[in-house]
Amino acid sequence: DNVEMPFEAQIDYSAFSIRVKEAEVENLDAILRKISPGTQDRMRRVMRRLWLRFTYSQAIVDDDLYLPRSDLARAHVTTPHLNTLRSLSAGEVRGQAPADALDSIMEELYSRLRKRGRVAPQRGRKLP
Repeated sequence: DNVEMPFEAQIDYSAFSIRVKEAEVENLDAILRKISPGTQDRMRRVMRRLWLRFTYSQAIVDDDLYLPRSDLARAHVTTPHLNTLRSLSAGEVRGQAPADALDSIMEELYSRLRKRGRVAPQRGRKLP
């Protein structure tokens, strides 16, 4: 109820998630089962495009970037799943690296400045 999600000004959460009122949480199973398979598929496709918006992709690409000491465990950096994530996050979309959480934060800050009239409106679109 009245929960604001991170980057809500930039990301259309309704395209890949549902909101459940606190009073309805006990009915969550029934609510989720009512979502059609087609809607579930559409929501999953959108989330596949946006998942990097919730990560710092450079941490996936460069495993040592956020590990302060060389003696910390690094066995996780060679797992097949991490290699897949690394290739996805490093991949380019239309000649650009995919947007990640840092981009989302910067867009949110820009949006706040725009609302205060401190910068000219940007031609853009809400994601997705």
